[in-house]
Amino acid sequence: MKKTKTKFIESAFLGYGLTFMIVLTYSLLILVTFVSKNTIFDAGFVVSFVCIFMLGILPTLTWIFMIHRGFSIIEINETGIHKSLFIIFRKKSILWDEVKELRIIHMVDTWLFIGKIEMGQMCYDKLVNHKDVLHLTYSEIVYTALRQYCDKEILGLNNNLGNP
Repeated sequence: MKKTKTKFIESAFLGYGLTFMIVLTYSLLILVTFVSKNTIFDAGFVVSFVCIFMLGILPTLTWIFMIHRGFSIIEINETGIHKSLFIIFRKKSILWDEVKELRIIHMVDTWLFIGKIEMGQMCYDKLVNHKDVLHLTYSEIVYTALRQYCDKEILGLNNNLGNP
């Protein structure tokens, strides 16, 4: 029998997008600061500060505060679903007997929400920030791993066959 993957990145789309943004903005900062003939330091204090803030400080802070949503590891196993940051810091766990609802929501990416609560008509933003809900990017591999341990209906999934 083929072994099923059980550890997933919460959102590779978000994590790699943030990393690409950091590389791009740092490259622009280096280009504007050191490579161009007229550097930002020649333009005056205010322009220099705004460029350094927009191309250096702001992207760094965004990456720091969003990294937990991009590179958290979700593990699906026989006890339940566990979320940790870089496999070191355990943040949330939901045991299988605590799962009340599974739901698919389509945004830029397709998200699977697993909750200890009835999600009802809660919007995406409320679900992402709710303490009793875990979410990760949905894929057929996630579906296969999930179906090994849980047979609850996934709301928003077409015919419950794995295709959103």
